[in-house]
Amino acid sequence: MDNQRIPSDTVIEMDQVLPSTVPDRCKIELLLQTLLNETEESWKTTSRQYIEQLDRPELSLEKIAELLK
Repeated sequence: MDNQRIPSDTVIEMDQVLPSTVPDRCKIELLLQTLLNETEESWKTTSRQYIEQLDRPELSLEKIAELLK
């Protein structure tokens, strides 16, 4: 299971089925775990798509980094 990768588009789909009660921090952590296995180009595209789907789209990458500190 250590080498198993979850495609980023799957994470975005998972967000659509997660209950709205799941905190944004949990959603972000799930995204970050997935992004660790992706290339930098994929990361940029996927992270922007994912951020747009959060309940609070005003979260920038910088704000997400602050929340995770």
